[in-house]
Amino acid sequence: MNHQDECQATRHIHEYHLVANISPQWLGFVVGVGVLGFLAGLMF
Repeated sequence: MNHQDECQATRHIHEYHLVANISPQWLGFVVGVGVLGFLAGLMF
């Protein structure tokens, strides 16, 4: 494995960690907004 491949692998791991950190919050936010919108649609 040469140096460039190592850098690329490290970057992929870093991106995965970023996505893993952001995803649950964004998913929760999107689901929350979707549910609120759905409930608002039922009420009004």
